[in-house]
Amino acid sequence: IYEIRNAHTNTVSRIKYINYKRFASASLDNTVKIWDLNKSYLLLTIALHTSSVMGLETLSSNLMASCSMDTTILIWSYIDGSLVYYLSSHTLGVTSLKLLSNGYLASGSYDNTIKIWNWRNQTVIFTLLSHTNAILALEIVQNGSLASGSADYTIKIWNPEVGKLLRRLFGHNGPVSYLKYLNKNNY
Repeated sequence: IYEIRNAHTNTVSRIKYINYKRFASASLDNTVKIWDLNKSYLLLTIALHTSSVMGLETLSSNLMASCSMDTTILIWSYIDGSLVYYLSSHTLGVTSLKLLSNGYLASGSYDNTIKIWNWRNQTVIFTLLSHTNAILALEIVQNGSLASGSADYTIKIWNPEVGKLLRRLFGHNGPVSYLKYLNKNNY
C-alpha cells in the first residue's frame, strides 16, 4: 500500500484507471496527474485547463479526455501530455464524460445538456435536452444506452445513437451525483 501526499493542491475530483501501469487523478487545482500504478510515483502533470477538472475518460491506447468547469473538453496524450483536440460547445462547466460503444464521447454539463461528440473531428452529433438542472453523472447501461443523473433529482435513459430519450426515473430527494450500472440483465 502506498500513500501519496501533497500530490494535488486542492480536492481530487476523479480517479481513472488507464491500464495495468497507469492511473490518472483530476483535481480542483485545474490539473490532471498521471501516476505509475506499481510504484505510485508521479509520471506527468497535465495543466491545460483553466478551472477545476471534473471528469476523465480513457479513449484509446494513448489518449485521454478531461472535462472542466472552464466549459471545455480536452483530449490529450497521457504519454507526453500533448494536446490533441479541443472540444468546446457547452456554455457552463462540464461535469462528466463517458465513452460510448460506437466510439463517440458523451459529456454532461451545468448547462443542463448532454452532448454526443465525434471527438475525432471535434463535432457535436446530438445535444440531448430534457433535464432541468445540471448533469452530474453519466453511465453506460443495458444495450449501450446512456444514463444521466442530474441536479433535477432524476435519472434519464437515452439511446445515444439516435439522440432519443427512452425513460425517466424518479425517486431521489436530491441531486443524482453518481451512477454505477450493477446488473447487465435489467435496469
